[in-house]
Parts: sequence; structure tokens; C-alpha cells
Amino acid sequence: MRLREIDFIRALAALSVIAIHITASYVSDTTLGRAWNEIMRYAVPLFIILSGFVLFNSERGRSPLSYLQFQRKRMGKVLIPYVLWTLLYVLYIARQFLRDNGWEGIPRLYSPTLDHLYYGTAFYHLYFLIITFQLYLLYPLLRDAMIRKPQWLLGGSFLVTAFAQTAAYMHWDLGWRITFFPHWLFFFVFGMYFAQNLESWRAKLSGRAGWIGLVWLGSLGLLFLDGYLSDKWAYSVKPSVMLYTLLSFLFFYAVFLRVAETKRVWGKMFDWLSAQSFLIFLLHPLVLNLMGNQLKKYGYGELFDGSFGMVMMYLLVTLVTCLLTWIASFVPLTVPFGGVYRKKKTNNKPRSLQA
Repeated sequence: MRLREIDFIRALAALSVIAIHITASYVSDTTLGRAWNEIMRYAVPLFIILSGFVLFNSERGRSPLSYLQFQRKRMGKVLIPYVLWTLLYVLYIARQFLRDNGWEGIPRLYSPTLDHLYYGTAFYHLYFLIITFQLYLLYPLLRDAMIRKPQWLLGGSFLVTAFAQTAAYMHWDLGWRITFFPHWLFFFVFGMYFAQNLESWRAKLSGRAGWIGLVWLGSLGLLFLDGYLSDKWAYSVKPSVMLYTLLSFLFFYAVFLRVAETKRVWGKMFDWLSAQSFLIFLLHPLVLNLMGNQLKKYGYGELFDGSFGMVMMYLLVTLVTCLLTWIASFVPLTVPFGGVYRKKKTNNKPRSLQA
């Protein structure tokens, strides 16, 4: 069953990820940049919650796929776009090297490309897909545990993620990369748990957006206090973000549950953003980087300084990314790159960002 409130949350998360990457350059320069970046810290873990929700909800009432069946059905939907975009971003960052060395320079990119594929480092946002691969590998095992012992799985995953995030926050040297799944496991499991108990959650949250919003604001205040006391701004991996993300999801769900049936223009726009969220996520850093380079090249970079320039940059990058995504939706080749082909949209369920 199509859950439009979940689609709206996905669309909001896509817009929030763009905001994080725009404001990252302004965190140390403007108060608004620091505040906006911190408010958007729910974005990445929110996508992980949505991924767990969508996977578990899609199997409700059906015979669960075997481990290999699940991997064959799901992994390629993330793996193919990941490989293509990694290669594209490798060529992009090596463009000056290739101009200097021509075709003879391509073999020298072989080893760095393999490293980028393994670590998700071709560009700053691709690490998210490395997390996704790990969670996909674990999903059939987590699904079975969720069916048998949901409370144990939820509690255990919370302890694992709380420990991993505390270790990263305190700079304990465990040798764990931020992409290691324990940092994100709880969000994924919570999404599954929410899907398993959807009717109960819907009853509890319906009509309570105002009260939940107050608690959500309290968690945001705690997040700001954490940043102020620790001077750790622009971090998505810290315990205060865990609380803030959970309350953000519950608040957004309660809000969008009230307007899920809207036929207004913004509702249709959110439907489209949700359907194309994967491609928007993969494409927008390239748009941002190209646009920033061109503005500096032609002497317009200073126009985007300060808070006003940051807002203008966000609007411009978002509009250009969405325009390019809309154009790509008419081309069948958009599918392996993570997009949704317009002529087949009636048969396609919107992808979560699996940001």
C-alpha cells in the first residue's frame, strides 16, 4: 500500500541533504549557516530509517524472500548506480589530470578507482551507499529477528549504535570508520520496528503533531547545547543526533499524516521529489561543485557570500538539480543512474535512499 506520508518525509529528507551540503561551507562564517546545518542533521539517519521501513513494510503480508533472493532483487538497485556514479565522479575529480595526460592517464586511475569503490570516497556523499550495502547484507537476518524478538532487536541495536556513536563522539580509537554499520544500525532497525507496528504508531501519533513538535524542539535545543558545549558542529554521528532524528521522524510523520491526502501543488511536488530522491541525492553535489567553480571562475563567487548568498546558493542548486533530474526522467538511461523513467512511473514505486 502506498503511504504518502512516508513519501513526503523522503522528499523533505532529500531537500535537507542538499541543505547540509550547501551550509557546510558557511558553518564557520555565519550563525545562520551553523544553525541551518545543525537543524538538518536528521537527514542522513532519517533516510536510513526510511530504508528499514520500506524494506520491512514491502514484505508485510507476503512470504519473505530468502537471503539470496533478497540480495538479487535489491542489491543491484543500489550497486549499479553506485558504480556508475563513482566512475563519473572519479573522472570528474581527475579531469585536469586527464587533460594533462590524455588517454594514457586512464590506466593510472585504476588503483585509486578501486579504493574509491571500496571505501565510498569518490565524492563526499557516496559513503552513504557503503552503509546501505552493509545494511542490505544484514537485512534478511534482522528481518527474521524482528519477527521473532522485536524488543530484543530494537534494544540491542540501540546499545550497539549508542556505543558506536559515543565512541566516535569521544574520539575513542576503535579503528572503526564512520561508514561501519554499527553507527547506523539502530536507525535501520527502528524503521523496521515502526513498519511492523505501523497501525499502533499511526493511532498514537495521529492528531498529536503539536505536542510532539514541542518535544522535537526540546531535542533540537539539546542538540544546539551539545554543539555549543563541545564545539562539535556539523556532526551527524553523536548521541544527541540519535534522539533528535527519532523525534524528527515522529514529528514529520505526525505532520504529514494530517496532509497525506492533499491534492495541492506542493503535495504533487513532494510526490515527484520522493520518486526521484535517489537521483537527486546522487546528482546534487556535482551541480554544487560545478556551479561553485564556474561562479569563482567568472568572478561571481562573492555574490554568494554571507547568509543571503547561502540561501540563494541553496535555491539555485536545488532548482538546477531538480531541472536536470526532470529532464533525465524522459531518458530511459536515467534508471541505472538511480532515476525513475517518466513513461514507466505508473509501474515504479519511489525508491527510498536505500538515501
